[in-house]
Amino acid sequence: MTPVSETVYISFNKNTEVHERKVKMSDIASVWCANGSMAAKVKAITVVNVPDVKSRRYVFTVMKMVELIKKECEDAEINNIGVPEFVISYKQEIKPNPFIQWLKVAAVSLIVFFGGAFAIMAYGNDIDINSVFGAVCEFVTGGDKWLVWMQAAYCIGLTGGIIVFYNHFGRRRYEKDPTPLEVEMRLYEDEVNTAVINDSVREGKAEDVD
Repeated sequence: MTPVSETVYISFNKNTEVHERKVKMSDIASVWCANGSMAAKVKAITVVNVPDVKSRRYVFTVMKMVELIKKECEDAEINNIGVPEFVISYKQEIKPNPFIQWLKVAAVSLIVFFGGAFAIMAYGNDIDINSVFGAVCEFVTGGDKWLVWMQAAYCIGLTGGIIVFYNHFGRRRYEKDPTPLEVEMRLYEDEVNTAVINDSVREGKAEDVD
């Protein structure tokens, strides 16, 4: 009697970071099948055994995953609803040193603070903002006695604008939407993943069927 074919729905993210050297299907994919035992069997499939290294990237095609699944579940009908190629990024899990983490945060904070301050001062000097404030102050008040207050208001408004724009103040977050910086980081990650996949496919290094 011919076994009844079961449809296995599977979806991969473009890049998945793992910390265990034995990478299973459940670590990198979402798997669903009406037959629970078959779904469990697919999830338990070993995709790759990473050697004893600190980090490594692998590029796989879905066709390679189909081959692996078919070896374990011959009667499975695979339906991929994710990307056709994906990256597995292995990183050895290292317990972070709180002191080193604090130093990194302090260094980045100083760079951002002084870099931002320099950029704002360079912009203000480029447009001669003090002359602009002086002209506005003289036009409104007839003198320059309120010039310092205008400059202070400008600094406060600039700080408030930056906080609102980046949607963060310390650990507080005013909106649930991702910040502009987070959006740029995600775009950068996506471009890096696409470049890694394209380079691996072009150089024939992607794990694919023979």
